[in-house]
Amino acid sequence: LEMSFVEPEDVYSVAEGYVKRLFKEILDVEIETPLPRLTFTEAMNDYGSDKPDTRFDMKIKDISDIVENCGFGVFADTVKSGGTVRAITAKNAAGVYTRKEIDKLTEEAKGIGAKGLAFIRWAEDTPNCSFAKFMSEQEMSAIYERTGAQKGDVVLIVADRKKTVLSVLGALRLTVAKKLAIIP
Repeated sequence: LEMSFVEPEDVYSVAEGYVKRLFKEILDVEIETPLPRLTFTEAMNDYGSDKPDTRFDMKIKDISDIVENCGFGVFADTVKSGGTVRAITAKNAAGVYTRKEIDKLTEEAKGIGAKGLAFIRWAEDTPNCSFAKFMSEQEMSAIYERTGAQKGDVVLIVADRKKTVLSVLGALRLTVAKKLAIIP
């Protein structure tokens, strides 16, 4: 495109109009404009990637404020040293992600740069959690609420520097979605 005296919105409008026309003429598919937009920061914070797969939800949730003063040193120390603690929730995944499968995810997370992977696996009436004995009931309830965790879900948590946490959870998000076959 060669354009003069334009604002970003002008460029978006021309590009979106072109994409809309191509989809209609070539595929006979109508698409709605404006197309969904994310800033770089939104994409990284929600999906852990600057090119996120938005076909499924499983957004990254920041739980740093909930765990900053908890009894679990890994979480509390990470936040105190300027890091972050974040989580993804795999809905209805407790049947697929057994402890053995979660161990495989832990190895994948370590291969990407994480020091470890904390988890909540809610297969029974009460959740099985790798760190619950260090947490208060209120802290655990707050984590369930923030992550949207319910019976049948698996919550995966990484604590580290922000860049590491986002890249690890972004990659795990895709791995989990493929295994659960939730990518349309």
